[in-house]
Amino acid sequence: MRIYFVGLLLFLFFGCQSSLEKNIVGKWQAYQVTLGGDDMKIDANEVQLHLTKDKKYSFKSTIGYKEAGHYILEQNILQTTDTIRSNTNPQHLLVEQAHPDSLIIKMAAIVKEGTEPKEQIIYMTRQ
Repeated sequence: MRIYFVGLLLFLFFGCQSSLEKNIVGKWQAYQVTLGGDDMKIDANEVQLHLTKDKKYSFKSTIGYKEAGHYILEQNILQTTDTIRSNTNPQHLLVEQAHPDSLIIKMAAIVKEGTEPKEQIIYMTRQ
């Protein structure tokens, strides 16, 4: 009985992991971005994320901001490492929801140096 229970736990863990990874791979475009619970006054269509099967990513945002590199997915934490800009730390993003057609990502955003980070949420649809 104990072996079956351990086998079931392993199946659920790895089965959910591969399902999550399968759902996040692709090209995504934001339709809404919030900061601290308030809708940001930006053109959300400019915010785009591309995640590949070989663990590479690219991200574009407003005002010409770009980054790209590689990612690691551990449970529902997406860790991105930018290889374009030097002296950057890995970013940790929470994958709140990942469906075949929609993706919701949460992160801590520092709005102004020396202030507490605010929760930023990006709502995306598959391109």
